[in-house]
Amino acid sequence: MNLADAITKHAGWKVKLRTAIRRKAPVDAASIAQDNCCELGQWLHGEGRISYGSKPEFEAVVECHKQFHVEAGKVAALINAGQFDEAEKSLGSDGAYNAASNAVCTEILHLRQAVG
Repeated sequence: MNLADAITKHAGWKVKLRTAIRRKAPVDAASIAQDNCCELGQWLHGEGRISYGSKPEFEAVVECHKQFHVEAGKVAALINAGQFDEAEKSLGSDGAYNAASNAVCTEILHLRQAVG
């Protein structure tokens, strides 16, 4: 997996969630809350674990990625409950979603540096 692409794709989650808020469209909250449904998650639980599972940087990505999906799932649940203002607020710069998103990106960068 190209780890730079993983960062870009994960940043795209905010766009997807904001689009759902704007359109007042339901999302698959159960799937979003799972850390093994997206491309990065599948890699982390498969090929990535085989190749890099012994590295502490890899484990840091796994943990941050899991927390990211917990927070994304909370936003998705708010969207599905029709709490669009609250969902938008949750995506703000001081929210748990943003902190989790930043942590994933930071840890992916650390892993990328560790594996070359």
